[in-house]
Amino acid sequence: MNFLAHILLAPDTEARVGALLGDFVTDSSEAEFGAVTHREILLHRKIDGFTDSHPVVLAAKSLFRPETRRFAGILLDVFYDHLLARDWGRYCAQPLPEFVGHFYTDSERFRSRFPADFARAFTYMAADDWLGSYREFAGVRTTMQRIGLRRPKFAAPLLEGLTDLENNEREFAETFPRFFADLTRYTEGCRARATA
Repeated sequence: MNFLAHILLAPDTEARVGALLGDFVTDSSEAEFGAVTHREILLHRKIDGFTDSHPVVLAAKSLFRPETRRFAGILLDVFYDHLLARDWGRYCAQPLPEFVGHFYTDSERFRSRFPADFARAFTYMAADDWLGSYREFAGVRTTMQRIGLRRPKFAAPLLEGLTDLENNEREFAETFPRFFADLTRYTEGCRARATA
């Protein structure tokens, strides 16, 4: 899953910061980040593993053409955030602009825990409203372009993979709710065990 799903699955701002940091830190300690943030960094990795092995996601990856299938995981992660944002009212009672606006503002309290690369990314994320931009497919395209700038070898296949997303949008949209319900239950179970 990508940024928006990770923060929606977390219960509060401190947990949401940890949920995002999972993509930006390789090693973490409770002493460095605090208990809640550290727990969510670890949970982020479990969520990614669950996602990668879920039958709905594996079936979705198989719909990509051979030349783009290697990048299907990246493309689906971001596209699933698009489906989540597009149908936001189905998953969250708080309107998307309000939810992400509060997240951007409230996360500033934890900026002292941000590693330098995450601090830079977060500044751009908030300024350009990456999370809110996922509502439109153009936000998916922009995200692929950003990844391509950071990793030039990925640029062409990621942009070409957008065609696979568009061609299979109906199938992905129909199966996403079942996957996200399973993911939500899994995440809640992991968090309950971690805090017991």
